[in-house]
Amino acid sequence: MIDVYDIIKQINKQKAEAHKFPISANFNEVMGEVTAQVKSEINQMVSENKITYNQTLNSFSFEVIDDIFNQQISE
Repeated sequence: MIDVYDIIKQINKQKAEAHKFPISANFNEVMGEVTAQVKSEINQMVSENKITYNQTLNSFSFEVIDDIFNQQISE
């Protein structure tokens, strides 16, 4: 699970250690880290066969494999 508080704290710490001021985390920095973590978690779930993905016209869509399996059984 993504913890936004920890992301902001990490960005503040990195900036302080690099002597960059202000050390505050801007929205784009936070969202960049959130996006990286989401991509990592999705890749992990795909490799563990927990979810499947499909490429759409402009993006990707995702489905939980258990839900697909259960839906096929009930039909």
